[in-house]
Amino acid sequence: MLRCTLVLGKSEHDVETRKRSDKALATIENYFPPLVERELFDSVNARLGTTAPRGRNASRPVSSIVAGLAKCSHCGSSVIRVSKGDYIYLLCSRAHAKAGCKYQAVHYKEVEQALRLNVEVLIDEAPRGSSKENLEDQIANLDTGLSELKDEAKELLRDFRATRSPTMRSALTEAERNIELIENKLQELRERRERLALPGILRRLTTLRNELGREDFDVAAANRALKAAVGRIVVNPEAGRVEVHWRDSDAVSEVPIWSRHSTVFSVVTPDTPQGVSGQQEGRTA
Repeated sequence: MLRCTLVLGKSEHDVETRKRSDKALATIENYFPPLVERELFDSVNARLGTTAPRGRNASRPVSSIVAGLAKCSHCGSSVIRVSKGDYIYLLCSRAHAKAGCKYQAVHYKEVEQALRLNVEVLIDEAPRGSSKENLEDQIANLDTGLSELKDEAKELLRDFRATRSPTMRSALTEAERNIELIENKLQELRERRERLALPGILRRLTTLRNELGREDFDVAAANRALKAAVGRIVVNPEAGRVEVHWRDSDAVSEVPIWSRHSTVFSVVTPDTPQGVSGQQEGRTA
């Protein structure tokens, strides 16, 4: 079950400016009662950072383990699924729209197989327990700035009530907007700190190993496991590999695409791509 963390701290006041600052001293994990299951929190949080199906695709079942994750190595656009008879290819959405990117594709099944067969390598290379010291500093600094900004907003509110000045109203509105921005950033950083805790990382990696390696393979379950652990998957047809970019980390793992020379297709002309034609399935890979 997901439990909230209690942050202990103290407030200090500057003698000259009378500004208050809050300093974090310690944290107590699992202090507050559980709200939602940890797996549900990770799943929802992971979906927020990926490309979700839109329109008519939103109700379709997931049929690709890289859905919402696959990106083009050339331009960074989403990679889509293109069908030609019984064959499914992965192709840059910008190239498919003839918007300037290279028209290169790889077999979807070979990307899926590459990830599944290399799952143990991926698990071994996955980052574990990244340092949270920088996060703690960012959170402490933002907490201090937020406290000062709230004090400033209170003074602006008092001045506005006394004068009804449009200038004071504008300054107060700006301060309230900045408070909201900082509060959102603090929430983001605290959620990231929670994700970087070693037990959570190990749990996500175990789920990823199980889902990619199971005999009764479930594409949707594998996709959810990947989204929980991975930020994006860059498809690189020219190099014959996919690059797995881990969440909340700069670490990247490279996985070779099997039979790369027989499955990478390059454009012949802008209107007649070699090896790939047919109907787009209308959804990201």
